[in-house]
Amino acid sequence: MSFAKDHKFTNVYNNDMGHFYQLKLEQGLSLDVFVPSNSKDIRLPVLYVMDGQHYLYNAIGFQQTLSAGIHTMTASPAFIVVGINTAKLVQNSKRQRAQLLNSNSAQLSKTLVEHIMPKVDNAFHTSGQNLYFGWQFAASFGLSLFNDYPQAFQGLLLASGPYYSESQIARTKDTLALNKGLGVKVYLSLGEKEKHALVGHEGLIEVFKAAGRATVDWNYHYHDNYSGHIDHFTTPFDALSKGLTWQFNDYHDLTFYSLQDVEAFGGVTAIVDYFKRRAKKYGVPETVGEVAHFTLFRYALEENNYQAFQEFERYLGEYKINNRFTSYAKFFAEHDNVERAIKVLKAGIKQHPQVHQLSGELAKLYLIERNTKQAVKHFQQALDKAKADEMAVAQYQQQLDRLL
Repeated sequence: MSFAKDHKFTNVYNNDMGHFYQLKLEQGLSLDVFVPSNSKDIRLPVLYVMDGQHYLYNAIGFQQTLSAGIHTMTASPAFIVVGINTAKLVQNSKRQRAQLLNSNSAQLSKTLVEHIMPKVDNAFHTSGQNLYFGWQFAASFGLSLFNDYPQAFQGLLLASGPYYSESQIARTKDTLALNKGLGVKVYLSLGEKEKHALVGHEGLIEVFKAAGRATVDWNYHYHDNYSGHIDHFTTPFDALSKGLTWQFNDYHDLTFYSLQDVEAFGGVTAIVDYFKRRAKKYGVPETVGEVAHFTLFRYALEENNYQAFQEFERYLGEYKINNRFTSYAKFFAEHDNVERAIKVLKAGIKQHPQVHQLSGELAKLYLIERNTKQAVKHFQQALDKAKADEMAVAQYQQQLDRLL
């Protein structure tokens, strides 16, 4: 198998999501490549998708859904998707695809690793982190590919492998023994009705267990996601969603729901280290993620833990407050930092100039500071803004009468 004579990637389509390229091979195969937009200066992981005519867009959809845009959560890195298109091969004969992935698997492995992957690396900004996805015979091929080139891929997503033979499993055992500490990640997805494949999957898992997680980290999902009647055909959804989430579990932003959660993670120092490792691996900034940053300070506030708040600021810098101004002001004032509380309320008034409560709270802080002049000024402003709120008007007027 070789490249067509021009053997150059052709840019065929661009949109807001990214850029699409094609490259024709011989024997009815071709490559469809997706490169995310805004990734020019970043070296990206690459996911190779066998039968890309079916599954290319599943992989694209995963990263689009879990990338920041209309929301702030970033759970997926940007990554290149290389679809190995077998449509023409299947049109000629489905048996040809089966032969390519089984009896001719060594030839296909060599073409992929020694020809296609270097071509992709030369044409695009790749990071050296490679993943492979395959369904059915392409899943069985994925295991053969790993045994042929154990260091070529850092992650495998194998969906509905119909069989893993005793010889394949034995060879995998030998491969892992020769590559201790390899750290490859293997995700296996199997539908509940695919009982014919259980023996092979369970045999493979035993080999993984014996090798140890430092050599092969594995995740086996035996499930019924939709309906038993179509389990066999829906495992790609699982592998290209849950599987990719697991493969990239060192990338996503962090969410905490209490300070106890923060402590269980290892504290703020562990959080900072997590984002430093992420930056080194994926070429993104070391900055602590927006969601992690927000939830750290949120729960320091909600649990009234000023010591934790101060520790977070020592490591992450001063927290810029752009909501819950009254809550944060009361928090600072309660912990004898009235100056910071005043600063917060002034920022709130600048952002929401017609909210009388902010001016009223600011006036109260100036009373604490015994600054009657400023207290009167801001009670008067609160009164002017609160004309439609009779109860608030009465309260502000009472304060002014007492001070004047």
